[in-house]
Amino acid sequence: MNSFLDKNTFEQNDEYAAKLIANTKDETMYNRILDEVQHCKSFTFAVAFIESGILNSLKTVLKDLNVQGRILTSTYLYFNKPQMFRELLKLPNVEIRVYEQNHGKFHAKGYLFQHEGYQSALVGSSNFTAGALKVNKEWNLLFTSHNNGKLTEDIASEIEEQWKGASKLSPEWIDEYEKKYKIQNKPAIKVVSQSVDEDNSNYSI
Repeated sequence: MNSFLDKNTFEQNDEYAAKLIANTKDETMYNRILDEVQHCKSFTFAVAFIESGILNSLKTVLKDLNVQGRILTSTYLYFNKPQMFRELLKLPNVEIRVYEQNHGKFHAKGYLFQHEGYQSALVGSSNFTAGALKVNKEWNLLFTSHNNGKLTEDIASEIEEQWKGASKLSPEWIDEYEKKYKIQNKPAIKVVSQSVDEDNSNYSI
């Protein structure tokens, strides 16, 4: 615990101990994230892939809370659907930015929560999808730090750097993204080669 916390204050306090969250029957990333959101002052998610369905739970939790949030996501591999981006705009008190592919391959999966006097973070393999947060065998490290803790400070600094270079999410941005998304996800035309005579002449359809 000395690696993450002020040893004079938190050394013997198990509540702040680092732990692995691996989607077991006792604890999932989904439950842990929603619990952190309900008890934090603000939060920042930096996550490459998001699914629309899982946003409904976050929206419900945020509706009755005075919590400010930020979500940094991406256009990497055109995984994120246009409708998902539209759902993101409906989250109350949450600012959204998108790290676009022309800036690099954004593949982060980190969740940072600001509490009174300390920060907690979840960093690992889970995107913000139902499978990754509830059932997949994911590895995510939960750790807590004083506000001047080096590790959470480094994470926050990395997020800030990428946040500044990201695009603000807007209906107009989504409309443009949808055009690119449809091109990238266009069904491939299957090419079938058929030998038609002994001279090995081939025709493709």
